[in-house]
Amino acid sequence: MSKFVFSIVLGLQLFSTAAFADSVTCNGDFQRFGHRWEATKLCQRRAVVAAAAADGVKIARKSGSGGETIEEYCREIGHDRMETAAYCAAYSPD
Repeated sequence: MSKFVFSIVLGLQLFSTAAFADSVTCNGDFQRFGHRWEATKLCQRRAVVAAAAADGVKIARKSGSGGETIEEYCREIGHDRMETAAYCAAYSPD
């Protein structure tokens, strides 16, 4: 019985996490929290993916899966773009 309850609780947590990610409102690097905006890694990452798409680059979750990883994009192009500078600063070749 406890394994069954655990699997239901785990399933609900995974579902709520996915639903949360879809319900996040981003404006560039910033996420809306009530009446205020804060820079978050989630929104910064979404901004990098959007900038890459505008450049015609497909972002892959891991290397070798049919596209560049976000780290590769940041090293090659992203560090030079204003929209992606905050997220890509850690991957700057300088």
